[in-house]
Amino acid sequence: MRRFTPIDNTPSLDEDIRALMEDIDASMADFEKRLDAERMRQPRPTATSAPAAAIPLPRVAQPPGGSVPPAPAEAPPPEAPPVAAPPAAQAPTQDGGGGLLAELAAEASARTGDAVSRRAIQQRRIHDALDRVYRFFEAFNRHANALAPTIGRSYRLDTQAAYTDLRWHEAMVKSRKDSLSELALLDFVAFRVRLVAPGPVTVAVGWSRLDAFKKDMHILDLRSAEGMDLDGVVEGGELVMHLAPDFPVQITFGANHESGRIDVLSRNLEGFGIAAFTCMPDDVTQEFLDALGRFLLARSNNLPAALRRAHCRAEL
Repeated sequence: MRRFTPIDNTPSLDEDIRALMEDIDASMADFEKRLDAERMRQPRPTATSAPAAAIPLPRVAQPPGGSVPPAPAEAPPPEAPPVAAPPAAQAPTQDGGGGLLAELAAEASARTGDAVSRRAIQQRRIHDALDRVYRFFEAFNRHANALAPTIGRSYRLDTQAAYTDLRWHEAMVKSRKDSLSELALLDFVAFRVRLVAPGPVTVAVGWSRLDAFKKDMHILDLRSAEGMDLDGVVEGGELVMHLAPDFPVQITFGANHESGRIDVLSRNLEGFGIAAFTCMPDDVTQEFLDALGRFLLARSNNLPAALRRAHCRAEL
């Protein structure tokens, strides 16, 4: 073993450290000598020794005759007896019985479900028809407002006063749904246009029918000309009034889910007055809408044949 030696042999090296190092070197050298001696005493193998013979396994005794009976097969474990499922409990009916009552309840439930389904389909058809009306007037108004055509139709108040040479002005359409839900259905679609005469229209009304005339003005949405008093000027027992040159034409298409139809209410459509109609959702076709648009533009004097007249109150 290599000895530890100091870097130099100066007498300043600590003697105790040197003695410790020498003792460690001596101990290691002695350990190596004893290890070599032990190696020398171990005998060296002269030849490869044979492996030990395997211990034979015990053999089963053979019966006379040389045949070995087969080992008996293990019997399968006995199967557990099947567990019978408990009988299904019969759902109690609202009437507390089964049998016939359950059958009647099922039939009533099916009929109710069919009625609900039919109602939902009917409501959807009405909604789709109103949607077609809205989309038609949305485009129709855009083109008509750009053209501002002259309407070749006269609106007469009496034998002397009438609105003539009318011009189309600011048509609009709006709709409303029956709720704020995304799945809400259209409740109504309303069309409105103002027809404008060249100037105010003068009308003379007798005292006896003054109250009735004022009520008619409210229903027809007529108003006095700007700067003119509604009471007008009395001349020869009559009240002379100057009415504003414009008035509205309105059509409202409303959903009637109870009857499965569309109720149509109009103001000043064919002339001054309130008129009501009905139509079925399937009647609202492109042909129907085109005919209605032509009538509004006075290009036809016939309303769509699918509009069936109905009674109404004189209000809109």
